[in-house]
Amino acid sequence: MNVHFLNSGVDGQNTYFSWSQAPKNPKNWNRVVGVVENTRHETLDTNQGEPLIYRPIRGTENREFSLLIKSDLPSSEAIQLVQRSLRELDPLLTVFRVGSLESFMDQSLASRKGLLSLVATYALLALFLSTTGVFGLLAYDVSTHLKEIGIRISIGASRTQVLWHILRKGVVYGAIGLGLGVFATLVSQQLIQQFLYETPVLDVGVYVLVITVLFFTILLASLVPALRAVHINPLVALRQD
Repeated sequence: MNVHFLNSGVDGQNTYFSWSQAPKNPKNWNRVVGVVENTRHETLDTNQGEPLIYRPIRGTENREFSLLIKSDLPSSEAIQLVQRSLRELDPLLTVFRVGSLESFMDQSLASRKGLLSLVATYALLALFLSTTGVFGLLAYDVSTHLKEIGIRISIGASRTQVLWHILRKGVVYGAIGLGLGVFATLVSQQLIQQFLYETPVLDVGVYVLVITVLFFTILLASLVPALRAVHINPLVALRQD
């Protein structure tokens, strides 16, 4: 779109503009009465591709416009009241896309919400698999070191020391996984940004919350094998082949 500006205009005080060709007659210029911030006119998750110009309804060729009404009534009652008033005003008036502002916002973000729901499902599945993996790894480690644990207990190691020894292994495994996960997240920032709306990728609060939840999940998964190791009978463990 080619836009031409005229600073002097008709009265020499206002700014005028015109698209395509600059008209010779000053009366054919459009006067600028105000400039607003960037807006998202069609959808919430995409920026307006071209300049958006608000013009008075009267005197323009395009008679299609959007009407926003603020009401204290519930959405359903307000919509019925507006439709009834429009029918009384002009029964032949064409009205479409009637609904609450919240419904239009939900429609605009429907595809993005669907992708986020899919990502959340895979994230929960990954959390379950990681918890199961840590539990299985530590359970196998305990089963293969029964003699060693029995010897530790028989020479004076306390149950608490054995408990922390097993838990420490789980924390180390979890820390390695968390480090790799944070690194992968930082590398794939641009891909993650496509699923977000008005949300920064590097949100420190979210990172701390997720890491805390994962840490306690890993700690809980490590607790069961650690408790099993604590209750090992040294005499039985030393007889293991």
